[in-house]
Amino acid sequence: MGECNQKDRSVTSGPSVSRDLPQLTGQDMRREGNLGSRLAHSAFVLSATNVPVLGQTGRVANKTYAQWCPVSLALDIIGERWTLLIVRDLWFGLRRFSELEAELTGISPSLLSSRLRQLTDAKIIEQVGGRYQLTERGADLLDVINEIGRWGIGLMEKRSDDLQYSDFFPRAAVGFLARPEVLPDRSFVAELHLDDRVLTLRVAEASADIRPSRRISVHDGPATGTIDVRVDGSLDDLRRYRQGTVLLTELLAVESFTIEGSPEARTVIGRVFSAT
Repeated sequence: MGECNQKDRSVTSGPSVSRDLPQLTGQDMRREGNLGSRLAHSAFVLSATNVPVLGQTGRVANKTYAQWCPVSLALDIIGERWTLLIVRDLWFGLRRFSELEAELTGISPSLLSSRLRQLTDAKIIEQVGGRYQLTERGADLLDVINEIGRWGIGLMEKRSDDLQYSDFFPRAAVGFLARPEVLPDRSFVAELHLDDRVLTLRVAEASADIRPSRRISVHDGPATGTIDVRVDGSLDDLRRYRQGTVLLTELLAVESFTIEGSPEARTVIGRVFSAT
């Protein structure tokens, strides 16, 4: 990201900086790697013309890095605490204020109101019938959240009781654990019986118009119609396998973890959740 201004790394308050940004090239994106390229791309999208920098509306006194860089401009909008978690929660459907407050344990009503107002000003979310949802611009952040989630897999350990565990977390975890780069070209359906939850993992048929990560969807409940494979076990088993701390053969040697399906389907699901 050689275009970023490195002279002043301090966070200051003040008006927005210039947003006449240069186009990021494919070479730039490849050089930054997977997570870096996703973040840089979404940063460029968010910092494009006609997206208000927070505080520019006069409704919110916002801090800014004051750098002529797409990453810092994007972080001016999404870098505040709780902001990306709000986007994450809205990824799983429309939410009322009270629902977001219940899911985001520790956020005060006044701070949640402020974050929602900021995201609305930035055209990342909108209100429909008293509930919040992502706009098309907000949906551009999903690939970034996906990559952050996958990067964070390495930080996960067995869940302790003092960590919050919202109802949608198993769905989110399965989505983050799945590797989009190794999906089969055909459509694929897996029914996952993990702990006390039944989840359906669907993979859409490959298309030039669909990014690999967007081919994956996870829903609550058993699958409708034919499934390719069924997995029984625990979410922690799946997490350890994805981290590479346990082999699939070791899991299958335990009676509590099973995979049912054709040899090809079993190979597919093993690859999708493997560490490498």
